[in-house]
Amino acid sequence: MIYIMNGHTATWRGCARAAGVLLLLALFQGCSREPGGAPTIVATIPPLKMILQEIVGEGATVACILPPGASPHTFELRPSVARALAEAPAVFHVDETIDGWVARLAPGRVHSVFALLPEEDRLPYETAHCVEDEVHDHEAEPGAWNAHFWLDPVAVQSVLPGIVEILSRLNPENAETYRANADRFSETLDALNREFDAARPKGAEYTLAAFHPSWTYFFHRYGIVVSAHIEPFPGREPTPQTLETIRNVLARSDHRIILSEVQLPGKPAEVLAEMLGTRVTVVDPLGGSPGQDTYAAFMRTNANLLWEAFQ
Repeated sequence: MIYIMNGHTATWRGCARAAGVLLLLALFQGCSREPGGAPTIVATIPPLKMILQEIVGEGATVACILPPGASPHTFELRPSVARALAEAPAVFHVDETIDGWVARLAPGRVHSVFALLPEEDRLPYETAHCVEDEVHDHEAEPGAWNAHFWLDPVAVQSVLPGIVEILSRLNPENAETYRANADRFSETLDALNREFDAARPKGAEYTLAAFHPSWTYFFHRYGIVVSAHIEPFPGREPTPQTLETIRNVLARSDHRIILSEVQLPGKPAEVLAEMLGTRVTVVDPLGGSPGQDTYAAFMRTNANLLWEAFQ
C-alpha cells in the first residue's frame, strides 16, 4: 500500500494537503505494522519515498508527508499529521537544513538519509551570486553542506547500504529482500547515470541562471556550470537590483538558460525571461506527481527538460 499526495496548482496543492492529512491519519489508525509484520515507514519528501519504496518493495507501507508541489522549507505541518507521526515506527528525512522540523515529532525514530552519504561525496552549499556584474561563488555558512543529494543517482547509490541496514533492524526477517531490492535499484541507478552522462551537453556555450541550489549534485555530476542563482535561499526573494545584475550577466550570452522550480515562486524567473526575451524551463526537484512517482521516471522527466534547454 503506497500513499501519494497529488497537486501542482495552488488549488490542487490545497486539496493534496487536505488529502494527505486524511491519508496519514488512516495510515496510522491501528496500523503500525502490515499484516505480515512489516513496519509502516514515513518519508518527509517524495524522492525519499521513491527511494525507500524501491528497497522495501511490497514488504512495507511507505507514506509521504509532503504532497507534490510543496516545499519542505515552507511546509506547514498540521497538528493532526504531527499526532499521526508520533505513532510511526520510523521516519526518514533528509537533514536538519531541509526538513529538520520532523525530528522533534518522532524522537528516536527519525533517520537522516543525508547522514548516510559519505563525507567525501558531499558538496558544500555554494551559491553563484552576481555582485557588480561579476559572478562569485559564496558559501551559505562556513562548512555548510548542500543536502540535495537525491538529484544525483550516484549519490543515491551511496546511501543505499545505510538505508538497508536501518530497515533490516526494523524488520530483520526481510533483510535479505531489502538487500536484493537495493542491488536491483543500484543497477537502475547505474543505467540512469550512464544515460544522463551520454545525453549531457558537451562543448555547448551557454549562461545558466538556476533558481535555487537544489540541482547542485546533478550539475556537478554532469559538468554543468551555473552562473547565478536567482533565489539562493528559500523565502529570500531577489531585489530588483539583483535581478538587473543577473540580467546583465545573462545578456552577455547568446544562449541563455533560466530555470524555475515547481515549489518556489516563479515570478522572479519570469521577470528575468521577459527582460531578455527568452523562456523559463520549469523543473521539479521533488517530483511525486503522476508520471513522476518512481525515481527513474522522476529523474528522466527532469533530465529531459534540462537537456532540451541546452539545445
